[in-house]
Amino acid sequence: MKKTLEHIINIGKGESSIEISEFLPSYPTIRGSENIFKINWRNSKGLLHLDVINLVKGLHKIELEYRRISNNDFGFGSPSPTHKIIIGLRSQDIQLADELHNWINSNGGNYYIKGPKQRNTNQRHVSGSIFSIDEQRKIKKQQIQLKHRKILEKQTERSNKRKALLELSFAELTELMNNDQIKPIHYFEEAILSKLKDGLSESNKISIIENIEIKYLDKYPKKTRQIIKKIKAPDNK
Repeated sequence: MKKTLEHIINIGKGESSIEISEFLPSYPTIRGSENIFKINWRNSKGLLHLDVINLVKGLHKIELEYRRISNNDFGFGSPSPTHKIIIGLRSQDIQLADELHNWINSNGGNYYIKGPKQRNTNQRHVSGSIFSIDEQRKIKKQQIQLKHRKILEKQTERSNKRKALLELSFAELTELMNNDQIKPIHYFEEAILSKLKDGLSESNKISIIENIEIKYLDKYPKKTRQIIKKIKAPDNK
């Protein structure tokens, strides 16, 4: 389940593509016992320590993909897990819960979410308390500051990961790509092209082309072909 949740969060971030059979092995049949539906009213609060924003977004993106390929506007119906997480979240952060509710509503909705979350403009209920307008403004300012801090932390984290990836040797990069089961080919593109600029032997070029064809061509045909074309180009541009 841990790997499934990590994959869903990466989908929410836009770092992983959606292969519906990974979540619904019996597609087009939904059995209700799949891992994605093990998120329920009872255990949803136990997931709030995760990246709950991208968890909810990833779950909804998967449901939207199911609706798209099955041509079924009903979606997952009552097993849909997003609303259950949002309800659990309301006890900790009602504003974020409402924002996620409204994000889902503005992105197709689902069985439970069929309209925007409305709220009294003069008062706001947060974690069981009623706050005045001045207190709401203070809370909002703190939340904005926290959001900006998290954004900076994520930007720093992405920058460090990018630097570490570019510093890998060709052998280390190849091993990492072979062992990774989540990230798309797009994640490794810059590192691959960087190694080309540094200079690769013909045997290494053949090796990496074979590897990415086997691993990524079916899921990411356009991007994989673009990278292979650059590897084969005489000037590697």
